[in-house]
Amino acid sequence: AYYLSKLCAELPFNLLGPLLFSLIAYWLVGFNPDPWRFLVFVLVILADVVCAVSLRTLVSACARDIPSALAIALPVMIICMLFRYHHLH
Repeated sequence: AYYLSKLCAELPFNLLGPLLFSLIAYWLVGFNPDPWRFLVFVLVILADVVCAVSLRTLVSACARDIPSALAIALPVMIICMLFRYHHLH
């Protein structure tokens, strides 16, 4: 209950920046102007943000201070990147 309420309370603040980024970057890069493709792009970016916030919360719950959080976060990020690379190829 705590995690879900924390996620819902912080969600508008966490999504505002990536949403503005998506609105600007999509059209500057010159991607397909189809509205459905733009919507998929925005949804992928926002889903990525929600996953990153979840990972941040997990690492902060496991660490006592900033140096230990950095020591935990680096291997977790490497494992996630390797899993993603292995999954894509």
